[in-house]
Amino acid sequence: MITLIIDDVEVKVPKGTTILDAALQNDIYIPHLCSHPDLPPVEQLKPADFIYRGNECLENKKPDLQYEGCELCVVEIDEMEGLHLSCNTKVSKGMAVRTMSPEIENSRRDRLMFIFERHPHACLTCAQKEGCARFPCSTNIPELERCCSKFGRCEFQKVAEYVGLKPETPRYIYKDLPHIKKDPLFDRDYNVCIGCSRCIRVCREVRGVEALDFIFDEEERVVIGNVSLTLRESACRFCTACVEVCPTGALMDKEPFEEVPCQNACPVGIDVPRYVRLIAEGRFDESYAVVRERLPLPSVCSYICLSFCENECRRGEVNDPVGIRALKRFVSENHSDLWKKNLKPPVPTGKKVAIVGSGPAGLTAAYHLARKGHELTIFEQAPLPGGMLRQAISRKRLPKKALEEDIEEILRTGVNLLLNSPKIQIDELFEEGFDAVFLATGSTYMGPPTFDLSSSREGVFAGGDAVVGGISEDFIHQVRGENGNGFFYKLINQLSLHRGDSSRSAVKAIASGRKAAEDIDKYLGGDGNVDESLLPSDEIKQWLGREENFADIKRLSPSFKPPIPQYAGLSKVESPLTREEAMNEAKRCLRCELRLLFEKPILPPKKKLWIEFSPENVAAVPEVEGLFQLLDENEKVIYIKGTMNLHKEIEEQLETNENARYFMYEQDEMFTKKESELLQQYIAEHGEMPEGNRELDDLF
Repeated sequence: MITLIIDDVEVKVPKGTTILDAALQNDIYIPHLCSHPDLPPVEQLKPADFIYRGNECLENKKPDLQYEGCELCVVEIDEMEGLHLSCNTKVSKGMAVRTMSPEIENSRRDRLMFIFERHPHACLTCAQKEGCARFPCSTNIPELERCCSKFGRCEFQKVAEYVGLKPETPRYIYKDLPHIKKDPLFDRDYNVCIGCSRCIRVCREVRGVEALDFIFDEEERVVIGNVSLTLRESACRFCTACVEVCPTGALMDKEPFEEVPCQNACPVGIDVPRYVRLIAEGRFDESYAVVRERLPLPSVCSYICLSFCENECRRGEVNDPVGIRALKRFVSENHSDLWKKNLKPPVPTGKKVAIVGSGPAGLTAAYHLARKGHELTIFEQAPLPGGMLRQAISRKRLPKKALEEDIEEILRTGVNLLLNSPKIQIDELFEEGFDAVFLATGSTYMGPPTFDLSSSREGVFAGGDAVVGGISEDFIHQVRGENGNGFFYKLINQLSLHRGDSSRSAVKAIASGRKAAEDIDKYLGGDGNVDESLLPSDEIKQWLGREENFADIKRLSPSFKPPIPQYAGLSKVESPLTREEAMNEAKRCLRCELRLLFEKPILPPKKKLWIEFSPENVAAVPEVEGLFQLLDENEKVIYIKGTMNLHKEIEEQLETNENARYFMYEQDEMFTKKESELLQQYIAEHGEMPEGNRELDDLF
């Protein structure tokens, strides 16, 4: 470890650490823009001979110049002359560093002024910027000279406000640079690019794609663009890592990206990115284990799932979505029993559960509850298990072998299956010693459900929802009395269709069964967690590599279009993928999940102006006009209010607001205007009102 002094604080860091990282790791902030937690330091980046922006080819004007970084992170080092870039200067034993001085401050502001000559900044220097909604502009600044739509949540803005702008910073003049919106997934606005090189370095050094590069113009400014005429021709993989690390609004998602769309769209939450990646790597056994973690009917779903994941696949914005369901079928038919090696033996609980119906919901609930150690019995009125999977779906779409393999695997967990066993009275099941009942009859060709719901017993579940309180005995009698049994059975059929074994969406029925298992396990005294890890976590590599024409690689499996309900089961499934086809199809994945692994940039510290929300502190508040803000335990603003009497209003909140832990206030005769400004500012940054001001939504 290396010991050094930063701003009179002794710190110890590993050898090879930069001064910037040493400071940030010890909560000493140094302004920076080109640096990012997931990017290597900038060290003399060489420009390209030319780049493309829109339809224009731009040549490098300074072939002997190299990019040294944003130069905001300069520091002073004892016994060394001048200022030094902390982002690429390594620590040494006994080094003494100062991060603030008049010379450092002036250098940083000079550098900011150089950047802002080519970047819109009217909103940053406006005296009325607090709470401004940007439209309309109270000072009549042309829209193209104002800050971009990220104002209020922009990293560059926060750094600039921390460093401070010089009064002589010249007014920005709009250059009408390309603003490209035709590409999939994200837009590029070169009018707000500051040339920090993050996008280039993440594309080159983290992803290995090298679709972006830069040149210098006559004024020695960094100009960023594609290596070829378009992103497609530049071999862009549309992973959007560049968007994630951009500190301005130069690169913007067309739609917000906060979670992986394919996994989020899956009703049972399968880790789609992981099992697709493992297929691309040729690790088929491991891929199947990932599928099995949340899906006890993998073969069934690989044939008939409606592919909600593919509907949301971002690759579909580039050309065609990845054939996710076809890949699931491939590993379902090409795997070993590796997944069983990490199955932990269930611990018997002594609890008994009855499941009425052996469709996908009932089978799923049975599997998960058996794995939790409960004793399971399925009552099926038909001669064979499967419900609508067997009765309504043609074997051309769902082969008998696939269905029976999945059912056999579920029965191996110890589930007892009783066929030709209709159950009429729920109370009978409890009299037989069952502790809970799950109604999963679904829609069948055997006629309407024949069981009687009129039970006041707890422990009855349907589709994951407790029946008692949801479908009461009084409600049952009321429906029968007013509408007769015909309407009653129709109602139950619809309930089952949407909550249980719907042949139109087997995977949703499976999700319903999984939810039921969670609720029933909790009811029986368990933790309600039916998740299982069947494959140890492995290292995820950020490197993708360059592949020419990646964006144009066509889908190998045909898109699956489910038939309309009245013709369900008549169409044949597509041909299975070969080993090579499966790997190539999986490699089409954009790997957008990798973006979520990036750390958030370290922002300038906020000055804490709030104090503890206690009777002692509230007692000191004067009875004057002003505005106050309440914050929760995470120091997030939850209420903003202007008032004629600060003391009285805050004292009332002390008695009624249970979530407030801190508060701050200021005297202001124009408290109504100030309240509006702060609410506008909060909305601009968070996209919604503070939780205590939600009743004002319509006004803003």
